[in-house]
Amino acid sequence: MSDITFDGSDFKNALTEILRQTPKSTRFKLNLPFQFVGHASHSATILCATAFKCLAELPEGSSPIDTLVLGHLSDTTILDIYKNPLDLHNTIKAFTPLKHLVMSIKRQEPSAANRNKFTAALWRFITEATNLESLCLIGWNSKRTTSNRKHATSFHVDLDNWSMRSLPYRQVDNGARNLKHLRSLELKRVDVEPTPLLEMIEHSSASLKELFLNEVYLKINGRTNRGSALWVGHGPEVAKPHGAIWISEELRSMASRGLKLDTLRATALGYEENTNRGNTTNPAFEYDLHDPSGRNRSFDERFVERALGLQPSATVEAKAEIDYDVDAYQQYHNTTSRWNSSLDDIFYNHNDKALEQLRNLITMIEHGMSLLSDEIERITTVTRFDPVAATAFADE
Repeated sequence: MSDITFDGSDFKNALTEILRQTPKSTRFKLNLPFQFVGHASHSATILCATAFKCLAELPEGSSPIDTLVLGHLSDTTILDIYKNPLDLHNTIKAFTPLKHLVMSIKRQEPSAANRNKFTAALWRFITEATNLESLCLIGWNSKRTTSNRKHATSFHVDLDNWSMRSLPYRQVDNGARNLKHLRSLELKRVDVEPTPLLEMIEHSSASLKELFLNEVYLKINGRTNRGSALWVGHGPEVAKPHGAIWISEELRSMASRGLKLDTLRATALGYEENTNRGNTTNPAFEYDLHDPSGRNRSFDERFVERALGLQPSATVEAKAEIDYDVDAYQQYHNTTSRWNSSLDDIFYNHNDKALEQLRNLITMIEHGMSLLSDEIERITTVTRFDPVAATAFADE
């Protein structure tokens, strides 16, 4: 594919013809191209904006597209579309009739200014779907093992870059545009700060019935929350630090303010620590990863029990995974991310495993670069402050 064989016009013509030939289609999926090296390419933006234009100008007599799946959508593309009035108009028209939305988002804009604009743009798009019933937001994290639920960021990563790699939230128009019909919400493979997470849930609490937290990591930063944000918390036996946020307790308290969850499932919850020098967590802070009851319940199970106010199992054996686990539960009941694998439950996308391997490769490369940066920092520090070591290093 090149400028000669393919351009925006070719894509627009092809997509327009597909939509013309399938006037009764109500579901649409777009997997955008993405790059890992080199300067930012605008190919994905052109394709995404063109697709929204086609959806905004469906042929007369067509059924509205009420289910939209967007794969590999970057914050750069969202910002580019948000800044262009014509693209923004088409995007709003495409989002307005949606009832089900799945978005896979890749973050790459580290500046604080772009981060704030991205937050505004993302939730402007989503809240245009005023009749949205289900929402699934998928991040770019590779699959992490639950043998260690604390994931530390290398110290050379600056605070802006660390904060950028999280799912943001912002209320639009002072709540006038809240998702008043949202029944099902799934967050998958994302890092999120505690306050945005809770606000995202509470602002949809009047209608929300199902909440799925799949490989969601709570960001812990010593400077801003002093290590006092926890998924489960330590229970009434331990005094809660002033200003602490225990997600399970906050969800329980929302019940008195209108949140009535029929279903809460959690898989592979964890913590994303900022280990940048000068931002380490409070040394007196203790995580809540171990079951104090001795019943050997999993961390995810304890979170679900505490958040729903359920009594712990009376026996040592843990509950069946299906009672709290997202993946097990969604094997037979998936109201959020099902369209990511199949739009019609007949033809399934089998590229997920290839994409997972690609994510793993990227993670390995990033880890290698982090180790290299750490080593460079160590050498620089030694040569700067230790003349003897500096001389020895120079001799080598």
